[in-house]
Order: sequence, then structure tokens, then C-alpha cells
Amino acid sequence: VCANFARWPREELMNQLRSAGIACGALNEVEELVRHPQLETIGYDAPSGSITVIAPPVEFTDGVRRYRPVPALGEHSDAIRLEFEEIMA
Repeated sequence: VCANFARWPREELMNQLRSAGIACGALNEVEELVRHPQLETIGYDAPSGSITVIAPPVEFTDGVRRYRPVPALGEHSDAIRLEFEEIMA
């Protein structure tokens, strides 16, 4: 199978498989993966310093992404505990 698939240009093979109703997906080369839009990173200022994280995959219609600040360690602990207490009650 690998030898036969290797003879086809990727896009042409994907089109052939899809037109035949065969579910398929292509694997990225490492170079392609690094440039993949879903791996775009953003910088955050956290209480402990600056960090880099993968950007959310969602883009809103106005094209502007809004981010809330990273919470401090334990900042939401009480609210989370209360939520679990309510669930367990």
C-alpha cells in the first residue's frame, strides 16, 4: 500500500480517494506541521512571567481575538470548590 501511495502526488491521491467515497486524511511533513495555522502561538503575560501558548483555533467574524489574563495560582480555587460542592449535593 505504501509503495503504491508513494507514487501519487498527495493532492491528486486525496482527490481520487475522496471522489471514491473513501475517508482519508494526509499526514503533514514536519516542516508543514510547524507552519500549520492551528499551531499558531500567542504570548501571554502571566503572574509568573511571559509564556507562549498555542492560540485558540477559533476566529471570530470581526477577526479580533480577545484574551483574558492568565489567572494567578489559586485565583479561582474557591469558585471551583463551590461548583463541585453544588454538583455533589
